[in-house]
Amino acid sequence: MTLPAGLCCLEESCECDFYQPQAKGRQFELELSKMGVGCFFTNKRTIIRGLIYRGLELKRRLTKMGFEVIEVYPYATKLILFGDQVPRRVASGSLSFHKEKLPELIPGLAPCVDMLDRPSCDAAFNAYTGYLYSKNSTDSLGDPSEGTLIVPKLPR
Repeated sequence: MTLPAGLCCLEESCECDFYQPQAKGRQFELELSKMGVGCFFTNKRTIIRGLIYRGLELKRRLTKMGFEVIEVYPYATKLILFGDQVPRRVASGSLSFHKEKLPELIPGLAPCVDMLDRPSCDAAFNAYTGYLYSKNSTDSLGDPSEGTLIVPKLPR
């Protein structure tokens, strides 16, 4: 998790501003938008400020402990892997779709799949993206100087 180039925080009272005048968020958020992948932009008007600050603090702590930290996004992973088959999060078949697809990706998960809820399914998709990253089977979106998003290999 990173802040957009030029921002030191997300507080509207702070004078920090994007380096690029018309920026709406981080570069990879703009790339996701162009790919048709919805996301919340990281800016001073975001509705997920608390979540962003929590992610920044978690990254700081894990990095201090010596871990490599990557940013992933379960919705992007699902769309890249399954295309437009992915039901909307609030759709009635969403959870069953995830429970059907995850065991195809993660060996040994099938016996536990009935215990999964939406957040744990998202966590499993994130873990799978991390696994792909460890196998050099991912791409990154964004500008490395600002922070990148790791996604499964994109179709060429």
